[in-house]
Amino acid sequence: NNQEGMRLDSSGRLLVGTTTATGDALLQVDGASRQKGVYSTAASRAWDMAGSTALFDIGFGNQGNFAAEFTWILQDTSAPNYGTRIGKLYIAAYGSSVTGPAAATVAAEDKTSRTSGTIPTITWSVAISGGKVRLTGNPSSDSGAATIYLWGASPLLSEITAL
Repeated sequence: NNQEGMRLDSSGRLLVGTTTATGDALLQVDGASRQKGVYSTAASRAWDMAGSTALFDIGFGNQGNFAAEFTWILQDTSAPNYGTRIGKLYIAAYGSSVTGPAAATVAAEDKTSRTSGTIPTITWSVAISGGKVRLTGNPSSDSGAATIYLWGASPLLSEITAL
């Protein structure tokens, strides 16, 4: 194919998987990356926070047993609750490399928040769907429009897809 795989722009930034720089970081990668055997990837999506919502599908390639650590950031953009909340998720699953994961569990830590109003806490749950781990968030209250970001790293992680 004739798609450009990487570019060195006039400011010395190395762009991989994109042809347009966003910000001034010298290395910009659009897609999953691997460093010393550990894959990392991220996704984001809008969330109206009106109740329990399936947010992301997380893939682990042809692995049956895996675990990964994730950081999530909630950016509430609706008045009067402007603010952010950040936390950690730990997901583990078991299954087989033939049929994929059979079951998964999630543990969560709510790290900190800063807001001009009240930003909800989130209860997290996981289920297996189409050979992937589906991550669902349930806010403690309906605070309106927000964006949820999810970043993860693991030797076995292959993708995070926003739903």
